[in-house]
Amino acid sequence: MRSEVPSGKREFAKKLRANATDAERTLWSILRAYQLKELKFRRQVPFQQYILDFVCYAPKLVIEVDGGQHSGSKADEVRDQALKAQGFASCGFGTMTCSAIRMDAPSRFFA
Repeated sequence: MRSEVPSGKREFAKKLRANATDAERTLWSILRAYQLKELKFRRQVPFQQYILDFVCYAPKLVIEVDGGQHSGSKADEVRDQALKAQGFASCGFGTMTCSAIRMDAPSRFFA
C-alpha cells in the first residue's frame, strides 16, 4: 500500500492522528495494542487518495468513523469499492455509535 500513496498524504495522516475526534479516540482506545481479539490495528493510514481511520492488515479489515455528513456518500462508496478491489472488507461506525461504545461494554459491539 505504501507506494500508492500520493505525496503529502503521509503528513496529512500524521496531523489527523494528532487531532483525532472524540469518536476516533474512543474507538482507538479499544483497537490499539492488540486489545481486540489480538489484532494489530493502525490508525489514519494513507491508501491511494484516501486516509483510512483504522486498518488491520492481518484480516484486511478497515474501520471508518463517520459523522452524519457521510451518510450515503458517493465518495465513500467509491472508496469502499477501491478497498474491495484490494481485498479489504470495510465497516463504519457513526460518531453516535462510538459514544455508545464509550458508555457500554466494548465487547458488546465487537463480539
